[in-house]
Amino acid sequence: MSNYSKFTVVELRRQCKEKGIKRYSRLRKAELIDLIQRHDDERDRGQIRNIYPFKQEVFEEPKVKTETLPIQVKRQNIAFKSRLETWRFTTNYKPQDPLEQYVTATSKAILNRLQISLSKHSSLKANLWLSCTYKKGEETQDFYFNTENQEIHRSTDLKEALTNMKQTLRTRMDEFQARGSGWALININFVQLAIVKYAPYRGSSYIELPDQIKN
Repeated sequence: MSNYSKFTVVELRRQCKEKGIKRYSRLRKAELIDLIQRHDDERDRGQIRNIYPFKQEVFEEPKVKTETLPIQVKRQNIAFKSRLETWRFTTNYKPQDPLEQYVTATSKAILNRLQISLSKHSSLKANLWLSCTYKKGEETQDFYFNTENQEIHRSTDLKEALTNMKQTLRTRMDEFQARGSGWALININFVQLAIVKYAPYRGSSYIELPDQIKN
């Protein structure tokens, strides 16, 4: 499979022309990559179907069977017009290194939800929220840590994107405890994935010159 991210826009447009892809002239680089990859994926699936006449279900996106994993996945009802969907992931796993082990345990389910969303939307933004319980003396309190929205396209390395978001959560938790607040982490309650609408701006490549320059 070609690594289209190394191609220039001119080279990507040439690829579109050679592959018989239409309506690509005004697309930006990320959108061109997405368009070509979808074309290649569909071509490959067609070739496999011709060689191996399996049932349609074989070619559908695999789904995580959450009932067989120690993870509970639940969709949240949050009324934001820009929000596509929000998912909460919980598990009873409580290791020595809570954040790394907890998010690692839920990573497969989070990646699965992102892949499903990307099958419906070519581009989106996503962020993570982490709910933790801290204790100071006899008092307990919940605190929340979050990442900024991150742009995600079908050409994005999802594992790398998730790793970056996890590192942001780790940094913010460390900064919180480094302030000398006296709060000690005793539990991670859940990690929440928010998926937000995102439509990259598309601009025309043609800008008309002023009359004084044209003349």
